[in-house]
Amino acid sequence: MNSDVLLLFVAMLGVAEGMLVGTAWIALLSLLDVVPRLVSLTRSAHWFKVYEGAIIAGGVTAGIVDSFMFHLALPQVVPAVVGLLMGIFVGLFTAALAEVLNVLPIICRRFGMDEFIGWLVVALTVGKTIGALLQFLLF
Repeated sequence: MNSDVLLLFVAMLGVAEGMLVGTAWIALLSLLDVVPRLVSLTRSAHWFKVYEGAIIAGGVTAGIVDSFMFHLALPQVVPAVVGLLMGIFVGLFTAALAEVLNVLPIICRRFGMDEFIGWLVVALTVGKTIGALLQFLLF
């Protein structure tokens, strides 16, 4: 009985964490205006719903694949194409994030933290590096 309660707790915790991360991801995409910027850059307003659907389908697919850890026997060209598409997405996302980082000095000025902006950038960089290393080395 005790192990069943623990298993239920862990399952509920996993669902709650997944909802939290998903909400944060959507909030970040909304804050960065990724889809509207992509539409305006590519002048493809008629594809707006397709872009949104692709982001949702990609998130759901990644969640399912990560949760159930199944493997597909696909030709070697498929992972190469998927990797290319993932690289394009990361590039677009990085460009949008770089625009948001231009907001960092404005926020620091509003909160009276002008002298700490260098430390803030260092803290963001070190945190990202440590997180990536932990993910790569431990998981």
